Amino acid sequence: MTTSSLPQTQTFTLDDHPLMRLRLWMQRIVIPLIIMGGVFGNSMMIVIVRRLKLNKSTMDRYLTSIALSDTAFLLSLPLATLLEDAGGITVRASHKATCKLLSWIFNSAAIMSAWFLVAMTIQRAVSVVWPHRVDLVCTRTRSWRIIVGITLLALLLNSHLLYGIDVIPGAPPSCVITDYGYARFLLDFWIYADICMFSFVPFAFLLLGNVVLVSKLRKSLKDAVRHLGPDESQKRTRSSEALSISVTVIVVSMSFIVLTLPLALNNMLSILYHAEGRGEEPNRDEYALGLFLQDLFRAIGYLNYALNFYLYCLTGTRFRNEFKTLMRGGGNGVAKNTKEGYSTEVCTNQSSVCFTVNAELQGD
Repeated sequence: MTTSSLPQTQTFTLDDHPLMRLRLWMQRIVIPLIIMGGVFGNSMMIVIVRRLKLNKSTMDRYLTSIALSDTAFLLSLPLATLLEDAGGITVRASHKATCKLLSWIFNSAAIMSAWFLVAMTIQRAVSVVWPHRVDLVCTRTRSWRIIVGITLLALLLNSHLLYGIDVIPGAPPSCVITDYGYARFLLDFWIYADICMFSFVPFAFLLLGNVVLVSKLRKSLKDAVRHLGPDESQKRTRSSEALSISVTVIVVSMSFIVLTLPLALNNMLSILYHAEGRGEEPNRDEYALGLFLQDLFRAIGYLNYALNFYLYCLTGTRFRNEFKTLMRGGGNGVAKNTKEGYSTEVCTNQSSVCFTVNAELQGD
């Protein structure tokens, strides 16, 4: 997810352009809210995972890893760009180390987050399809190895950024691609590989895992309906539940590609702009539109790393109730036994969304 900005060499002024007013509003209100809300939500994710005592399963490691990688993402280039655009503070170009490391962390965290989600989804699919083998396949040791492997691989794959990006002195200094050969590498190969690694390929795995989960849940609900007898109202309720679960899973799956694709396209267009150059200076409206769309795409992309906790609370009763308890200063949450059986949660993809399903409906 290599990023860069449009060149700032225009000779015209944009201060009074309508799109620049919107851009300023986005920089000073929308993006700060996304970053602050994301850091808060990711912190709550870690706290609530511990309070719910999920550390007895492998889920706590994946959820915690996702929260940490999302936080690292938001506090790297997004925060640096915010301070530069809205506060006028030089961050990336203040030193070679910050220029290189912020880009390295930003790109690595994006890949980590996506593949942690893939690993978690695959584990949930395995636990649903082969519930009697889950203790053998989805062990804490194996999950730890997967997390460490994804982390090291993401850092290694993006290590070229430590070479290709540097600070150019000036007034003001800038953090940019400094080598033509490296720019050609980004243009001819890396921009496509990068989009595949943090967006398209993870989405394909997430979609496959969700298809498995939805199929299993629908089958379980149909089996439950057959055992309910002639009560039509109960059958309609079960059918509605199956449809609701299917629609929710599809929407959550699509949210990953919808939120990551604009940022990927923004990065691709920025690199193409820098590498190819332009024969003539863009006119005022073109340049204003480019800057506005650049920040709009950034904001949409950042949402992917800030919404997980809130989507989880929206669709997962257990997380939502624990968050309410935490906000009220209550004690630790615990699993509950009800007259209808013990409640378990089947979790899916990128938002860690869980659907509470009674054990009697799971139909192993």
